[in-house]
Amino acid sequence: MSVPEPLSALAAAALEAIVRSPSETLVASDFDGTLAPIVDDPERTYADPDAVAALGRLGEHVGAVVVITGRPARMAVRLGRFREVAGLGSMIVLGQYGLTSGKNVWEIRSPGIDKGATLRTIVDESAARQVVFAGDDLGDLPAFRAVRELATQGVAGLLVCSASTEEDALTELSDVIVDGPGGLAVWLNKLADRLGAESR
Repeated sequence: MSVPEPLSALAAAALEAIVRSPSETLVASDFDGTLAPIVDDPERTYADPDAVAALGRLGEHVGAVVVITGRPARMAVRLGRFREVAGLGSMIVLGQYGLTSGKNVWEIRSPGIDKGATLRTIVDESAARQVVFAGDDLGDLPAFRAVRELATQGVAGLLVCSASTEEDALTELSDVIVDGPGGLAVWLNKLADRLGAESR
């Protein structure tokens, strides 16, 4: 039941902290390109069912599961089919970051509001001591930076890149690199396996 090893000693320590204290852990993710594959029609971008099921499994162990997306929140809930999954009854979906989803698009948002600011707020509100954030492109960079800044304040962080051939902006900053939404599903399931084993 091993979880793929993080790329640094600091990230490995964060993973161990997550395993020791999952109830103080916040698991957050982007939607497009991370939980859902990028497709030509944004209305048909359904989340990978295995990734959503894995989030549900984690929801049974961790303090909070959060999706932060550029889509309207209701659309993300519908396309993610989150309401159909056990373990996601208290999931938080925050969608305020743009008018279109996807890669290589313009985002229009209020000044000072980005995924990093939102992630910091939800970490503060949940009193999380560990945070996992999964993302795939430049829109997720503020959240990646926020996780690194939170680490200097005693909140252990683990950054997961849902990599693709279209975008590699986050790979050098990531602690774990997976192969798109399917790879993220595998990683999340392995983490859920480990948390389940530790709780027995």
